[in-house]
Amino acid sequence: MIFSQKMYKYLALLTLSETFSRFYNWSEKEQKIIDSLIHDSKNTLQDNEKKLVLYRLRKMKNNYNEDALYSLGKTYWHELNNKDEYLRPSVEYEEETYEIWIRAVRLKKSIEIIYDSTTSGMAKRVVDPYKTSTPYGEGFCHLKKSIRKFRFDRIIEIKLTDMLFIKPKHWQNKQ
Repeated sequence: MIFSQKMYKYLALLTLSETFSRFYNWSEKEQKIIDSLIHDSKNTLQDNEKKLVLYRLRKMKNNYNEDALYSLGKTYWHELNNKDEYLRPSVEYEEETYEIWIRAVRLKKSIEIIYDSTTSGMAKRVVDPYKTSTPYGEGFCHLKKSIRKFRFDRIIEIKLTDMLFIKPKHWQNKQ
């Protein structure tokens, strides 16, 4: 889906609020104005457009955190004791995504997701979720016909299906 002008406006307002609220305390009057603009902008969008905007905001924040940590690591590499030590930023994702994934693992039910892969782009997938280790989940992807790792922040939409699956005993050896 291509971003519309309304979607960019909502993203810009959310970015303003999220980014600068950390470093600047708005007055009560200013905060009300910002909240009102965000609310009005949000109400012009359909649900799938809102999800895409929130996904893009999370992606921007996660990319920013990764880049900031990478820059710090490069700048202060000589202060790290172990050359193999890698600093990993925390990854922000929807809590509901994690909860549905966990429920699907427990119930052995497939999930349907819209996933934005760094290599193959955005696609609808059916996955048999085998394991979770936040911020990742592992499972059999019906689209790719193999066991894959899915980063929760790249899942735009997730739904529990009625399809049951049987997890193979030695699924980790089949990767």
